[in-house]
Amino acid sequence: MVDRLGEKSFLAHLEELRWVLLRGLICIAILFPLTFWLAPYGLKLLVKHSCPAGFTLKYFTPLEPLFVRIKLGLLLAFFIGIPYIAVVLWGFIIPGLYCRERFWLGRLAVLSWLLFICGIVFSFLLILPAVMSFSLSMQTQALQPAIGINSFVSLTGFLLLGFGVMFQLPIAVFLLVKTGLVKLETFKRQRPLACIVILTLSAILTPPDVFSQVMMAVPSYLLFELSLLLGRFAKTHAGENADLDKQPEPVMDFDCQEFEVDSYKSTYEKKAAAPKRKLRSNAKRR
Repeated sequence: MVDRLGEKSFLAHLEELRWVLLRGLICIAILFPLTFWLAPYGLKLLVKHSCPAGFTLKYFTPLEPLFVRIKLGLLLAFFIGIPYIAVVLWGFIIPGLYCRERFWLGRLAVLSWLLFICGIVFSFLLILPAVMSFSLSMQTQALQPAIGINSFVSLTGFLLLGFGVMFQLPIAVFLLVKTGLVKLETFKRQRPLACIVILTLSAILTPPDVFSQVMMAVPSYLLFELSLLLGRFAKTHAGENADLDKQPEPVMDFDCQEFEVDSYKSTYEKKAAAPKRKLRSNAKRR
């Protein structure tokens, strides 16, 4: 699986990637018993934080609470295991990177993790209570809410993961501008297209209601404007690197050496031609 130069083959890389995925699954499996036990407490915390006092969830099938508890336990195990999974994945990626790439990618990975946490916290503290308050505000005497436990957990998972993903927008814009794939001026000119893309992603990452979509789209567009500011920083550094690349390489002055070589060649040629001249002169005398 390894060639003579010590470079791994494609199948060897696939084998390593398989072990990375397997370690991630093992990590989630180890954490799952703990998170399965913590799932009811987490559900109680979600309901207490996002719903008014006295609100209760409903379940409509006999085994729905069990399946929801398993789902919530898997989500908690994934969130808790993300640092370990990221470290294992980083160990798989780093051997194929140069020092400069490791420098940038390492810092961007830490920033991406912080933005992901910020997205989850932002969704938990502000968006989820706002969505639930908006939903419960539509009840009347003839219309009473009967929100199922599965629907509530799915809504919470969609919002938390969706905002964690959307908060990666500054990293994506920074990388595109840094690598030169997209110019910063292109992003500025295509603001209407960016709005359409953000609304589309918000519709995909949120439950099928307009309120959740708007609640995700507005902060995401503000993040896009913040990404343009970061793009200026990336553009400045990219320009500096380009200027360094365009600088002419130092050229050594070989004039003296060429003069010495030419003088040596002329001396050698004169010495080599001297015997021929003598032979010609002797032949003429005879």
